[in-house]
Amino acid sequence: MLKILIIGCGGFLGAISRYLIDALVANIATTTLFPFGIFTVNFIGCILFGVVVALAEFKQIISPEIKLFLLVGFLGGLTTFSSYSYDSFFLMRHHQYFVMFLNIVVQTGFGLFGVWGGYKIIAYFFGP
Repeated sequence: MLKILIIGCGGFLGAISRYLIDALVANIATTTLFPFGIFTVNFIGCILFGVVVALAEFKQIISPEIKLFLLVGFLGGLTTFSSYSYDSFFLMRHHQYFVMFLNIVVQTGFGLFGVWGGYKIIAYFFGP
């Protein structure tokens, strides 16, 4: 139960951070043609994910609870894109290039298909 509470607290803070960063960057951006806010969130999340994993791996200065709070909770709430990117990096690092490529293509493809499919289902029943 403690692990769930740790993850939940991190997720709460991550989700709020995602909203605030996205809003801040959207207000600064000079165009709305590209989602710079979410791009920034995803990029920051990926950098932080790499930093936390490296610190845990090389320095062992991050406890399992803090690692759970940061990686699954905070960064999971901030962006799951960082986890997806780390999984691809992990596969690349272990010379699993085909599986890495498959992960990128399948997750991106299914993600886009899922968003499109969900949108179309709702549009069919409730759209104009």
